Amino acid sequence: QIGLVVIIDCSSFSFSRFQRTMEFGKKTAATWPRKEHPMPETVCTTIMINVPFVLEKLFRTTSKLTMPKRDRDRVHLFRAGNKATYLNKVAQYVELCQIPQCFHGEANEQVVWR
Repeated sequence: QIGLVVIIDCSSFSFSRFQRTMEFGKKTAATWPRKEHPMPETVCTTIMINVPFVLEKLFRTTSKLTMPKRDRDRVHLFRAGNKATYLNKVAQYVELCQIPQCFHGEANEQVVWR
C-alpha cells in the first residue's frame, strides 16, 4: 500500500485533552463532507502506541459514532508493553530502519517535531 503511516505516542494522554478534541470534533462535524470525519485518503494507517486502557475504551466507543468502518479499520491501538506486536504491525507498512528510535525503530535521525 502506498500512503502515509502515522504513529502517535499516547503516553502523555490526558482526559481533558480528549474532551477538548471531542468538543472540537462536535463543533466542526457540520462542515465535514457528508457529516463524515475527513480522514485523509493519503493516510494508509494510523498506529497509536502506549495507549492507556481508558483511551482505548473511549476510542472504541466514540469512533463508532464519528468514523466510518473503513477509517476505523485503519487505526491500530497498542498498549504499553505491546512492543513486539506493535513492531510487527509497523513492519507491514514501513521498514524498521525508517522508524525513529523514539518509536522503537532503528533510524538514528532525530524527530524534528512531536
